[in-house]
Amino acid sequence: MDPALEKLVADRDEAGIERAFFEGGCKNLIAVDWRDEDDEIVSSCATCLNLPDLASRFEGRDLVITYAGRERRVSLKQDVGDRHLTICGINDAIAPGHELRFLVCSHGSDTIGLAALSTADWRSLEDRFPEAVSENFLDPRTLPNIINDLIDDHLPPEARARFDRMLARNSRKQ
Repeated sequence: MDPALEKLVADRDEAGIERAFFEGGCKNLIAVDWRDEDDEIVSSCATCLNLPDLASRFEGRDLVITYAGRERRVSLKQDVGDRHLTICGINDAIAPGHELRFLVCSHGSDTIGLAALSTADWRSLEDRFPEAVSENFLDPRTLPNIINDLIDDHLPPEARARFDRMLARNSRKQ
């Protein structure tokens, strides 16, 4: 895990997490634009997690994600919501050793933020900083489609409060 991310979580530095994502500078954070190609998302995750055997290919309308000798087929609908399906498919493919989580600070943006860590790193953060993790990082598989269906009311209370604090901070800057 990038020590900078660990420090941001330990310090509950919400503004720092936002800067790390929106301005770059953290190797564990991935930006997914709603226009990205689904196989490019898989490649970005493979690079971020240093998983050279994480790959994908298209078979008709399906994206087939391969990792550690297993295949995960993702039936795409050929719309922007496919990014969510791909992200969830990647999570299923890389489990149980790794996990992608949705960055709450990217909610409402056309660029979705993901934090990519080993499962051991997630557990370590959750054990030491449970509030910071639950406020900032959500399993996208537990959410409605994060590209085109997620609304503020779908966020768990702690994540919603964190998102509202970000909005308040940003409105004061203007």
